Amino acid sequence: MHRPGPEAEWQGGPHRRRARAAALPTGANTAAKGGGSDPALILEGALLDHAVEQVVVGRTYNSGQGCVNIKRVIVVGKERGEQMLAALKERFAEIKVGDPKHEETQVGPLSSERALNGLLRQIQEAKNAGGRIVHGGNRMDSPGFFLEPTIITDITEGNPLCHQEAFGPVLSFYVVDSEEEAIRLANATWFGLGSYVFDADVEHARQVATRLEVGMVYINSCFAD
Repeated sequence: MHRPGPEAEWQGGPHRRRARAAALPTGANTAAKGGGSDPALILEGALLDHAVEQVVVGRTYNSGQGCVNIKRVIVVGKERGEQMLAALKERFAEIKVGDPKHEETQVGPLSSERALNGLLRQIQEAKNAGGRIVHGGNRMDSPGFFLEPTIITDITEGNPLCHQEAFGPVLSFYVVDSEEEAIRLANATWFGLGSYVFDADVEHARQVATRLEVGMVYINSCFAD
């Protein structure tokens, strides 16, 4: 895991830039943590099969209810983006949703009815703004607060979901033409808790990590060693 932050480290939340600006002149050794809309950058040299598996785990861990879970995927290159989206759709279709006490369960319920309804509202608003539901998007027909594992793409920067944290098994999927665009899009949010960079060239991935406005960056993994 790469930690690029300065002495005063502000992770996540819509007020992070103002808070950091106020704190740094004091010289205080300060850290604060809020929410996250954590992007995973899939660079041109990334091993796609590995990245797919890491994204599935990173998005569905703890039923997607983790502050530093992978929430956005940004793939460099149209063809690679199509390949990864197809692979993720197939893997999401295989995810076993159910009682967390059962060993085979991979995704359990949301924390509450309110949390579930909030996600359903975000999904509908994203769809209304032109987003495309690739998989899922619905409440499951079973007792409890269960949401189908969901993938949404064709998200413009004017789409509300582009600037929100989806706290559950909802993955936002983007494809860009260049690494520079991927970095810009990753930083185009008020949230700045964590991020992920995937590339076979680890040193290059570390260089990209230094340009991300986040508190921590994971390299080629959704968990710290």
